[in-house]
Amino acid sequence: MKHYTSDTKITWGNLHHPLFVVACILSTLPIFIPEYPPMVDLPQHAGQIALFELMLSDNFEFGKLLEVQWLTPYWLGYTILYLLSKPFGIVLACKITVALALAGFPLSADRFLRSQNGNPYWSWLFIPVAYGFAFEWGFLNFLIAIPLGFLFLSSVKPLAAHHTRKELIAVILWCHLLFLAHVLVLAFFISTAALLLYSKDIKTWLRRLAPLFSIAPLFSLWFISKIIGQSETQGSGPWGLGTHRFWEFFPSMLALPHTAHFIIASILICTLAAFTGNTSRPTLNKVAPFGLYIVLMLVGPNYLFGTFFVYNRFSYIGLPLFLLIFTSDSQPSPRESSRRFLNPICIALAMILTSYHAVKIIVYAKESKPFQETLAHAEEGKRVLGLVFSRDSAYFSAPIYLHYPVWYQATKQGLVDFSFASFFPQVVRYKRDSLPPADPNFVWIPHTFHWDEHAPYQYTYFLVKHPLDVSQHLFPNNEAKLITNSGDWWLYENSSIKNHQPTSSTSTNPTP
Repeated sequence: MKHYTSDTKITWGNLHHPLFVVACILSTLPIFIPEYPPMVDLPQHAGQIALFELMLSDNFEFGKLLEVQWLTPYWLGYTILYLLSKPFGIVLACKITVALALAGFPLSADRFLRSQNGNPYWSWLFIPVAYGFAFEWGFLNFLIAIPLGFLFLSSVKPLAAHHTRKELIAVILWCHLLFLAHVLVLAFFISTAALLLYSKDIKTWLRRLAPLFSIAPLFSLWFISKIIGQSETQGSGPWGLGTHRFWEFFPSMLALPHTAHFIIASILICTLAAFTGNTSRPTLNKVAPFGLYIVLMLVGPNYLFGTFFVYNRFSYIGLPLFLLIFTSDSQPSPRESSRRFLNPICIALAMILTSYHAVKIIVYAKESKPFQETLAHAEEGKRVLGLVFSRDSAYFSAPIYLHYPVWYQATKQGLVDFSFASFFPQVVRYKRDSLPPADPNFVWIPHTFHWDEHAPYQYTYFLVKHPLDVSQHLFPNNEAKLITNSGDWWLYENSSIKNHQPTSSTSTNPTP
C-alpha cells in the first residue's frame, strides 16, 4: 500500500518510521519520574499482584481470609505485571507495563487506520491522547486491552473478502485474548468489528461474523458463573446522564480538560482532521463504529455489573474511530493542499499536548514525595487501614491519592483496607465470610470511621492523609499513637496491637 509523503519524501505513514516510533517511546518517560505514577487504581492492581504472590506461599498471615479466583477476565494484564515484577520489583513493573500500554495505543491505532487506508498524519495525536481518563484513573487492564483491541480490528478486515485459514484462526485467537484482557473491551471491539464487516446481505454478514461468535462459550461460562447471582452485580448505580456529556465529548476525545477554551480547541482540531481527510464518500461501515462510540459516550451507562465509569473510560478511543470516517476503501488520496502544512501541524500539536501531560506528572512527583517518607517508617507484613481525607492532587482532576495506602500492600507484603479484594472479578479476593468492615463506600467517606465499628485491633497501622493531625477525632482515647508525619500524610500505630496480635483466622468483625 502506498503512503502519503511530505515534501522531504519521508514516509510518515509507515509504522516503522523511526521518528514516530521513537516519539511513542519517549512519550512514556514521564511515567518513570515519580516514585508512584499518578493513577488512581494502579496501587490496587499492584496490590493484587502482591497478594497473589503471597497466596502462593505458605506463611502469609492473612491468607485464610482470601482466595484465588482462577476464572476471571483479568489474567492477561496481571500476568504481564506478575512476570515483570520478578526481575524489576512491583513498582517498576507497574511503570513498564503502563509505558507499554501508553506506547502501544498510538502504534496499534495507527496500524488500524493504515489497514483502512487512513490518513497517517493524524496518528501523531494518538500519543498525548493516551494520557486520558482511563490513564488518570489507573484502569490498568483496560489500558493494556485497548491496543490489543485495535490490533484485533486490523485482523478482521480479511473476513470481508477472501481470507485464508490462518487469518481466520488469528481472528478467533484475538477474540479469546481480548477476553483474558478485559470483558468490556472485548464487547466493544467485537461490536465495532461487526459494524466494520457489515453487509446488506444478511447471510454474507453472518458468515463474516461467525469467527467472532467463537468466544460465546467461554464468555457464557464466565457470565453465568461469575455475574448471575453475584450480590455485587445486582445493585444499581448512577447512569450519569446529563448535558455535561455533550460539552465533555470533544475534549475527552483528546484527553483535555473540560473547560471552555479546551472545548473550542478540541472542536477545531477535529474539524481540521475532517477537512484534511480523504475525499471519498464515507461508507456505512466506516461511519457506524463512531456512531456506536457516540451512543456509548452520550447515553451509555456509568455503572454496570458492579463497575463504575463504564462509558467514561472509552473516551480516548474516540479519535481513531472519528478518523476512520475519513478513510478510503481504495488507495489514499488526501487533498493536495494538506500535504504541505499537515505534517508539522500534527507533530506540533502532539508535542504541545504531550508536554502538557509531562509537566503535570513532573510537578506531581514532588507533591507525592511525603507519602514515600511516611511509608518508610512502617514495618512489613502488617495490616493497615487507609483513611484518605484529602484525596485530590493539585494537578489532576481524578482523586489520585484515593487508593495510595495500598502501595504498602504492594511493596511491604501486608494487607490494606479498602482493597479491591472485596470485588468479585479480582484474581485475589476476600472470602465472602471474611469481608472487612471497610467496604467500597468507606474509601470515599473515611470520616465515618469509628473505633468500635471497624475492628481496630486487626490493624497495626492507620495511614491517614489530612492537612491536620486529626488523631483526637479518630482516636479520642489514645487508641493509636503517631509514628511519623510528612506533609499531609500521618502514620499511626495501634496502641493495643502488641497486647492482641491478630491471626489469619481472626473474625473480621470482633468486639474490641
